[in-house]
Amino acid sequence: MGKKIAILAAGVFMNFLFGFIVFSITSMVGVPKHLVISGIQEGSPAEAARLSGGDIILEARFPGSALKDPISAEDFSASTRASAGSEVALTLQRGEERIDISLPARENPPEGQGALGVYIAEVGTEPAGFFGGVAEGAVKTWQVGKLVATGFFDMAGRFFTSPGTATENIAGPVGIVVVAKETSALGLVYFLDLLALISVNLAVLNLLPFPALDGGRIVLALIEKAKGSPVSQKAQVIVNMAGLGLLLILMVLVTVGDVRRIF
Repeated sequence: MGKKIAILAAGVFMNFLFGFIVFSITSMVGVPKHLVISGIQEGSPAEAARLSGGDIILEARFPGSALKDPISAEDFSASTRASAGSEVALTLQRGEERIDISLPARENPPEGQGALGVYIAEVGTEPAGFFGGVAEGAVKTWQVGKLVATGFFDMAGRFFTSPGTATENIAGPVGIVVVAKETSALGLVYFLDLLALISVNLAVLNLLPFPALDGGRIVLALIEKAKGSPVSQKAQVIVNMAGLGLLLILMVLVTVGDVRRIF
């Protein structure tokens, strides 16, 4: 029985281990720094110019000055405020495309909004070295695993309280392919970080005590050990088929959400 549980847990362990190793490596070498548009404010010049979340700002040209990648959020915000009433020209990386866009910097934006109407975020980290990288890899693995677990239980709760929004923040196979394509355009390190994140996701989800998943099969093995006899084949088939059916329904809902977000 112990061997059976160990075999079932081996796949989960390997997913955790892969995520930890990759997170450690990317922390050791560091992630290239970029200034990324993380969101667009409604009714803003950025929305009118069709800027998009995920765009990397490679260059920002203001009247009398210019900023080039890597750009700090503080410098970009200060230059934008100083250019109110003028045109700002941006060179953006969107996937594999380079795009040049000009848009006006508002003199009197609505309260809570900036001159362009974008949310920006600095991404990237300095190399942490070997021991620092291992420590950061462990922290990232723990944090991602914790977020996945809490997110899953939050989603399960919303299925009963607000079914229509239960899967709105979850990406399925279609969404993952889109994100992977966009992430690979940022560079190999970002793509490796995404692979590590997916691996830890799979580890946590497989560990959940749900029929048809490794966690559910481990629970079944523990029940057999507690009662001293195997669970009937018929009961196992019924439970696993029910679990598989629920997973397929969830997969369809998530895929529909992916397609809706894309189009």
